This record gives sequence, structure tokens and C-alpha cells, in this order.
Amino acid sequence: MNKKFSLYLLIVLIAIMVITSHTSVISQRNAFRAPERIKETARFKTKHERNLKNEKRNDGTTFDLKDLSFSPGYNIQKEGPLDPNKGNARLQDYTGALGWRFDIGNNTLTNVFGYPASGDMVNCTKDGKHLCEWQGNVQKDDYYYFIDDVDLGSGTSGSPLIFQYNRNEHLGYVYASIEAYANKTNESISPIWDEQIFLELLSKLS
Repeated sequence: MNKKFSLYLLIVLIAIMVITSHTSVISQRNAFRAPERIKETARFKTKHERNLKNEKRNDGTTFDLKDLSFSPGYNIQKEGPLDPNKGNARLQDYTGALGWRFDIGNNTLTNVFGYPASGDMVNCTKDGKHLCEWQGNVQKDDYYYFIDDVDLGSGTSGSPLIFQYNRNEHLGYVYASIEAYANKTNESISPIWDEQIFLELLSKLS
């Protein structure tokens, strides 16, 4: 096998990996769809959904990422069953689903979950493998929600800020997501979502 052919083969393999990865991400869209197309945005705007059995989903157990896989039916861009009995259930029927809000004001009691490997979360192993929780009041200015004097740590970026978190149902309303820790101001910051952009992006999943 000459060097030129080996190079072409490597390029083809990389292209296949990229296309497969992109397809996998796109195919997940149906996991967050309702049976109806997302026209009724108001229905989802202030609603969260319980899972069918309402079971506790986190007991501190860690999982190897190699053991995770897509549920049948959700990787072919179609609604599909999660259970072998073909119950036509959606992913959120089993996991529950957070609602969302755009009207959260200043000094709001909030819960944040993540897998930090550092930071200020108390009662947390901070090993990047165990789920930890922060609860406290979040402040708001013109552009950001922020948590004063708290570094939530690496491993919490992208974690949702959850309003009215229900510990029995493990549900609530997400209104922002953690972006970063600002060293100069000693704040964990979350950009304020633009409602129109959010709903436009959501509509593209339908």
C-alpha cells in the first residue's frame, strides 16, 4: 500500500467519522419532540413533563460512556418506541422533561447540577464523575444571570439553571445555562436567553 493511497484512505475514514457524528447529533432531535409539531410554543414554555414511573434517576452511580447508546427508534429521524412492547412512548415519558421560562427576575432561588472537577460546590467529591448540586439565589443584570462569589467548577459548563426545582419529580423550569466563571468579578455567569431566538431554534427541531 503506497503512501498516496494511505493518505486518501485516511481522509475517507475521517470524513465517514465526521458525517456519522453529525448524523447522530441531528438524529437526536426526535427525542425532544412532542407528537405534534412545535407550533404550540406556549404549551411548552411553561410546562415540564413527569416521567411515567416518576422514579429517582440518580443514586450516585457512575457510568462508563462506552456503555451508553441510543434507544431504538430515535436514530432514524422518526418517532419510535423506547420499550420492547412498542408502547409508542417518547423519551421524555421515561426521563421527564424540564419546562422553560423567560420571565425569571433578580435574586431568584435556583438549583444547578453538574459534574465538577473543581470549584466551590459543597458536599461534592469534585472528581468530574459524580453529580453535585448547588442551590442559592441568582442575580440578574441587563445581559447575564450571575452567581456572586461562587465558582461552580469545570464540569458544570452548560448546566441548566433550574427554577422551582421539585426534588420528588426531579423537574423544574430551566431559564439559562452556565457559560463560565469570571475570575475578575468572581462570578459564575449565564447569558440571558433571547426568547425569539430560543423558540426559532426550537422550531427547527420539529
